[in-house]
Amino acid sequence: MKQHIYTRDIILILAASFFYMMSPMLVNPLIAGFSLRVGATNWLAGLIAGAMNITSLLLRPAAGNLVD
Repeated sequence: MKQHIYTRDIILILAASFFYMMSPMLVNPLIAGFSLRVGATNWLAGLIAGAMNITSLLLRPAAGNLVD
């Protein structure tokens, strides 16, 4: 009998991970537009969005190790 890799438990874990990570990933593209709406210049909105992405790139691996 062939066993499937995707059991019910694995599918639930994958779905939970997807929805958990979807919320921060949906915010990333909105940061620049929100910055412009509250009065930032184009340069400052780009700086804010870039700083958020650079900070995320540098800190998420360390945070992942700490959580594990």
